Amino acid sequence: MTTLAEVLRLVIVKVKAHRSLYERNEMAVRNQLVEPVLRVLGWEPENPDKVVPDLRSESEAGVPDYTLKERTVM
Repeated sequence: MTTLAEVLRLVIVKVKAHRSLYERNEMAVRNQLVEPVLRVLGWEPENPDKVVPDLRSESEAGVPDYTLKERTVM
């Protein structure tokens, strides 16, 4: 099992090695840095019932990169 600490160490290594890529490419940041952290925390970025990228809301001024949806307990 991969731990949060292991994933964060890998993210740090990637950022140090590829900083210029991440400074200019948001999709690379999302796919290679953010989503591995979400997964190790128990979220499934590929599951729209749990995670929705760029969910727009009429009541909000900005657009969040990710919206994490709470599961309803029955």
